[in-house]
Amino acid sequence: MSPVALGLVIGAAVIHAGWNALAKRAGDPLAFLWCAGGAGTLLCLPGVLYALGRWGFPLAALPFVIATIVLHSAYFFTLARAYRSGDLSVVYPIARGLGVVLVPVLALAIFDERLSPAGASGVALVVIGIFALHWRRRRAAIALLAPGSGWAIATGIIIASYSLVDKAGVTRLSPLAYIGLMELGAFVVLGLAMLARR
Repeated sequence: MSPVALGLVIGAAVIHAGWNALAKRAGDPLAFLWCAGGAGTLLCLPGVLYALGRWGFPLAALPFVIATIVLHSAYFFTLARAYRSGDLSVVYPIARGLGVVLVPVLALAIFDERLSPAGASGVALVVIGIFALHWRRRRAAIALLAPGSGWAIATGIIIASYSLVDKAGVTRLSPLAYIGLMELGAFVVLGLAMLARR
C-alpha cells in the first residue's frame, strides 16, 4: 500500500470515528445524522452532476442505488437508536466489528472472494478487540445484553449488507454519482422520518 493510500485510510478512519462520537453526543442522534447527510449531499452535488453528465446513468445501476438508499436509511436509523440507548464504547465496536466480520463471510458466499491470510488475521484481531474492549474483571463478556447492543448488532448486519450491495453497485455506476445519489436518497427518506416525528 502506498503512503498516500495509507494516509487516506487513516484519515478516513479518524473522520469516521469523529463523526460517530459527535452523533453520540448529539441531543438527537437521528437529527444530527440527517443534517450531516444534508451537508454531504450538498458537498457531493457538483461531482454527482459532473459524473452523470459525463457517463450517464445506466439502468442496470438503478436496483443497486435503490437498495443502498434503503439500507443506508435503515443504517442511520438503527445507529441513531443505538447511540440514544447505549454507550459509544459498546455500540461502535459491536456495529463496526460485526460488519467487518460478516463482509468476508458473505463475500465468499456471494462473490466467491476469499480472504488472504493477512486479511483473515485482521478479522481475527477485530474480534479479539471487541472481546478485549468488554472484558470484565470477573468474567469475559462482549456486552451483548448492554443497552443499545441490539441496535448495534442490527447496524452491523446492515453495514455488511450495504457493503456488498455497494461493491456491485459501483461497478455499474460512477462511484461519485453512486455515493451522491445514496446521500440524497437517504437524506430524503430520513427527512420523512423526521417529519413523522415532528
